[in-house]
Amino acid sequence: MKRLPVVERSWTAARRTLEGHAEVVRAVAFSPDGTTLASASGDRTVRLWDTATGQPRQTLEGHTGWVEAVAFSPDGTTLASASYDQTVRLWDTATGQRRQALEGHTDWVQAVAFSLDGTILASASSDRTVRLWDTATWQRRQAVKGKTHWVRAVAFSPDGTILASASSDRTVRLWDTATGQRRQALKGHTDCVQAVAFSPDGTILASASRDETVRLWDTATGQPRQTLEGHTGWVDAVAFSPDGTTLASASSDETLRLWDTATGQPRQTLEGHTGLVTAVAFSPDGTTLITNIGAINLNTDIMDSNVRPQDSIPAVTVADMWIKHHRRKILWLPLEYRAYVSAVHGRRIAIGCRSGRVLLLEFNSL
Repeated sequence: MKRLPVVERSWTAARRTLEGHAEVVRAVAFSPDGTTLASASGDRTVRLWDTATGQPRQTLEGHTGWVEAVAFSPDGTTLASASYDQTVRLWDTATGQRRQALEGHTDWVQAVAFSLDGTILASASSDRTVRLWDTATWQRRQAVKGKTHWVRAVAFSPDGTILASASSDRTVRLWDTATGQRRQALKGHTDCVQAVAFSPDGTILASASRDETVRLWDTATGQPRQTLEGHTGWVDAVAFSPDGTTLASASSDETLRLWDTATGQPRQTLEGHTGLVTAVAFSPDGTTLITNIGAINLNTDIMDSNVRPQDSIPAVTVADMWIKHHRRKILWLPLEYRAYVSAVHGRRIAIGCRSGRVLLLEFNSL
């Protein structure tokens, strides 16, 4: 167990506010190496910031509508931005120059994702399609159709051969990325599917839904393996541990849950959060659970259901008007700095504000 930090020693004196956006910040994302922060705004721009100094690196202009989502390529050299202007734009992260504008969607683009090898970019739109783009030429490879409702999220299998798309029509569909043909339609959820994630070996797909459940599917057959029940609110995000044995789910019921992927049984419920957790991921070594409102350090006791989270998991979170460490209020956020979106990378927390500001905080230790 780690000691709760003394605020004066744990937080650096440099607490930065990144100012420049004129409207609400709708998305933030860290580069793979953590040195750059991208912020997307309703002011139609994307801004790149140096996370060490808080200084602006680039302002990416060109979109004619709200910028809804951003994603870095695996090597960090390219940033993709998705917009209400129905386009995806690609930017050189070193120079800020636009590389390409990808057109073809007929409604706003809600999500973008790169394959793990960086060769394919997927864009999901309210026009009920997913488009696959070749990142070498930026030509469209496939236009995946067949949805009856909005496509809300996309995820690539580890080998890049399968794309999963989540829809508001309560289904998940698996697509062959080479041919664009549908492999499976996974049905069972009773409300909108919010998120999808593949296991590290690609054999299992997890889907999170507003029906308060997570479902595990066999990607080879499309058959359901487990239904994970216990949340009392929408499930907004799911992520597998690096070894594939544990699944984390985040819900509007203000809990994170850890599940055994072999049995579907719950391992731990992490309570005490007062902020909405909408994103979750494991660190590469599996020791940290990273969410949009903070980072949770997992130790060997986390898998013991008898260990209370407050005793074993120090955490920094962004919750309404406070930044908290393990439910302890350590930094009050004035109204103009309260989070619309947030992201965590290592020792840094970025908060996108409704005012258009981006607040970048750094702490020394948990």
